[in-house]
Amino acid sequence: MSTCDYEYHDRGIDFKCLELIHNRKATRCIFHDINYLKGNNYENNSEEVANRFNRKVSKYNSNNMPLEFIGYCLPRIYLTNKQFTEPVYFNNAIFCGDAYFSSTKFSGMAIFDSAAFSYNANFDSATITRALFQLHSPAILTSLQLCSLDRM
Repeated sequence: MSTCDYEYHDRGIDFKCLELIHNRKATRCIFHDINYLKGNNYENNSEEVANRFNRKVSKYNSNNMPLEFIGYCLPRIYLTNKQFTEPVYFNNAIFCGDAYFSSTKFSGMAIFDSAAFSYNANFDSATITRALFQLHSPAILTSLQLCSLDRM
């Protein structure tokens, strides 16, 4: 089976997805195929995408690896009460459901460059040491007022 054809090159970041495609007709993996969570596909596929995403978070975090979720299309996610010491990249990510980051501590860089939130983004009581937010949706701004942004 082939790997996903998604690539991202911007601001000194070069990312090539190495995930396997989800079927023979697809050119992208379940994280980068925008149609995989569209319409009725959301109900059918959101649990699979969320479970695989959570496994990747655990694997990367336990191995002290940067968390590269660049260009991901994600359903409702719960990254609550987590601690990330390595950089977390959500560049160009599309959050197709609610995103919960409450009480999460980002010690490394948290990058949400050109991320799009379709629903709520909850950062209540989150601690973000260094961040880059350039968003496609203004809904996140009220949530960010509630979190602690440490000054360097």
